[in-house]
Amino acid sequence: MKPVPGQPGVYGDKINRTVFIVGKDGTIIYRANGIPSTDDLLTTIRHAGDE
Repeated sequence: MKPVPGQPGVYGDKINRTVFIVGKDGTIIYRANGIPSTDDLLTTIRHAGDE
């Protein structure tokens, strides 16, 4: 079991996460649950039209 961040003494067997990429203009350009692939993240950043 892993410690739950921000909750001392609390342990969980599964930690859920959501990954966001926020563009320069403050909009969310990518959102995924779990652990996205590095290729997905880099492709999103490469093709971002937030300039």
